[in-house]
Amino acid sequence: FALKLAKTKGMKTLYNAAPFPKYMAKEVWHNDYPCDWLVVNRTEYENVTGKRYPSAPAESSAETTAALTLLKNHTGSNNVIVTLGEHG
Repeated sequence: FALKLAKTKGMKTLYNAAPFPKYMAKEVWHNDYPCDWLVVNRTEYENVTGKRYPSAPAESSAETTAALTLLKNHTGSNNVIVTLGEHG
């Protein structure tokens, strides 16, 4: 509710998806979690996208860029942050 209200007021929003509700589908993100910034950890990334996050450190910047683009496409968020524990 807070995210939707903030968006109607023109505010920038940030959502940290921890803990991640495993029942959440891709379609829910665009409607129920309209955020400008999304923060997830590796496990949450995998729950959202259904794909494995690249090993840390990633083999290449292209691999990381592809993973972040996939997350942006799944959630509709303009900006995403994936935390990687001891790998930054």
